[in-house]
Amino acid sequence: MNLLTLRQGARYAFSSLQRRLFGGRRFRGSAKQICLQVIEACYNGEYFRNSLGNYAEFWTRDFGISCRSLLALGYRREVISTLRYALGHFSSDTITTAITPRGASFSFPATYSPDSVALLFNALAETKVPSLVSRHRNFLEAEAKKFAQMVLDGKDRIRTAHFSGMRDYVIRSESCYDASMVYVMQHACKKLNISFPRFDAKQCVMRYWNGRYFNASIKDTTLTADANLFALQLPLSRHIRQSVVQCMEKNLTGALPLPYTASDSEPMQWMEFLVPNWERRMIWTHIGFLYLSVLHKELPERAKKYAKTYARLVEDQGTVFELYTPKHQPYRSLLYYADEGMLWCANLAALL
Repeated sequence: MNLLTLRQGARYAFSSLQRRLFGGRRFRGSAKQICLQVIEACYNGEYFRNSLGNYAEFWTRDFGISCRSLLALGYRREVISTLRYALGHFSSDTITTAITPRGASFSFPATYSPDSVALLFNALAETKVPSLVSRHRNFLEAEAKKFAQMVLDGKDRIRTAHFSGMRDYVIRSESCYDASMVYVMQHACKKLNISFPRFDAKQCVMRYWNGRYFNASIKDTTLTADANLFALQLPLSRHIRQSVVQCMEKNLTGALPLPYTASDSEPMQWMEFLVPNWERRMIWTHIGFLYLSVLHKELPERAKKYAKTYARLVEDQGTVFELYTPKHQPYRSLLYYADEGMLWCANLAALL
């Protein structure tokens, strides 16, 4: 762990303490109105911060999973400004998971982050700003080449390596989540007319299919939300989609979706003792909101029920929290209090 990461951790702990003692920013109105107010407050005139609490900085993957909904809600100008900000910082080095408020780029853990790269490319493809792509084309071509070198092994498989990802506390290699990001990257590069090696991304992801759901990694059959949620972004048969949703509904959802997993078997970074059960059985709103959009196509009535439950929480609490306990209370540990005012509430607002 480097000095920059330690400083960031200390800042998150201090932010948590402040909000635990004095509360955070609250909004009034319907759930959609509250979400829109959060989104507008997250924009600082230059870029979208990830939240109004702990993570008041730019986070690549979180912006990437929110981009489509932000555009649908009418925030195109702000999205373009954010992309300009991110590329302006990254182009002097490489794409990372985040940029601190002081403009320093970093990844956690301090290793390559395929999803940050793929989701930023995807945001560029969805936003459709040819002038921005043209201005940074050399950098983007170099990043696409680096992605292929770091992630692909040339045999329609991904390398055996531990990468930074959405579940950044989990230690694993050859994960289904990372394989799905290859498909996202390949698809985005095609839209952007950026070179990317020939690679059967769908076949790569199908290596994780066990007949009912997608395994977490090549060596781990655990059912996890990140593996299956992002595998569903691929063009899959109706049978596979239904089977995945049924498994997730049976094993990962209760009154609200979505915890990452129902298992405690996966090895974690040592820092997890500071945030027990952080990326296991807690209910995370970013993947919960994404799951609603998937579920809307498969089980629309169930999706509406979940959306109403989330809407009531947002209206009662006046904000959108980062994650909840199974009893729908904001997560807390000795040094950490769940973040709030999350940018990814755009994905809920777009469904309401």
